[in-house]
Amino acid sequence: MKLELYRVKFNYARFRKLPEEEQLFAVQLAQIANDLRHVFYLALAAENGAHFGSPDERKLALHQLLFAVRLIHSTFAEGWRIIDERWNRHALGKTWFPRLSDEGRNALSYLGEYFGKENLSRTIQSEFGLLYSADPMWEPVRHLPTEPPAEIIMGKRTSNVFYTFAEQVRALALLLAVRKPQAPKVWDEKASKKDIQAAAIELCHAYRPVRNAFDAFINDFVVSILQSLQPKSERFSPRRTTRLAIMKPVLFVEESGPSANRPLIASTAKD
Repeated sequence: MKLELYRVKFNYARFRKLPEEEQLFAVQLAQIANDLRHVFYLALAAENGAHFGSPDERKLALHQLLFAVRLIHSTFAEGWRIIDERWNRHALGKTWFPRLSDEGRNALSYLGEYFGKENLSRTIQSEFGLLYSADPMWEPVRHLPTEPPAEIIMGKRTSNVFYTFAEQVRALALLLAVRKPQAPKVWDEKASKKDIQAAAIELCHAYRPVRNAFDAFINDFVVSILQSLQPKSERFSPRRTTRLAIMKPVLFVEESGPSANRPLIASTAKD
């Protein structure tokens, strides 16, 4: 059965007649929604990969999952900055709040409450987003286990180089960031396997209610804008669709062709 979608069209001339702050806010919210959609699917693919395959394949998939989680939380923090600046601190919120549905109002309230206190999104954005801060890495480095030994994966070309030891450090730092203040640290003897699993689940799944709230608010506002632009819609079916349950991430790749990158000049690996 083909997937049926709708292509909604509106006139740019009508859009430009809206107040400038409404035009820009709609564009920014739509960009946030597009980015969250994409990185969310990257996270799903990586999570699928983290549960299957060889131990080495799962290491690469886990890195991709944590990278996606970092991007998601960083987008949340930046997205809320936009909402806070343009909606809460200007007349835009007063004008548009009455036009929101109950779902949109509840979503905005949830986001306000979430970002009104200390939260994981700001922590991850400030320490792990697209930053490479040394501070959160120092304590995990000092508590790395002596066994198994640190490792780097490499092939004959750079396309399959993966610095496993570095991601082990970052994973420990991220788990430390989500633990409750009174909880034992992940390398503490008092930390049970259940404690570590709970921290990992919190890290990889805590973003979902926040993402749902962003989706609900953005969709509500943009739909309200569209309704004033006399839009027209047409049905269409995409040629290909992806089954999320079996979607897999890119792990090891063939070392041939232009995508394989340059050869390693020197290798410490021994046959």
